[in-house]
Amino acid sequence: MKWVERLCNAFDEKYEEGIKQGISQGIKQGKKQGISQGILSVAKNMLKDNVKIEDIKKFTGLSKKEIQDLKLQC
Repeated sequence: MKWVERLCNAFDEKYEEGIKQGISQGIKQGKKQGISQGILSVAKNMLKDNVKIEDIKKFTGLSKKEIQDLKLQC
């Protein structure tokens, strides 16, 4: 009977560990996506204000191609 109890405890610990890791990874991924969306939003606003592509590259870190693709969406 004790081995069943130990097995259940080990399962519970691993399960909780997995949940914590999943939450942590989800938060990291969410932050990354939020930052990316923010950068794209700023770049779109800069394009609308006719800021030069080179300046947008400098301040956002986006490539020229990414900015040109965004320009087509505006």
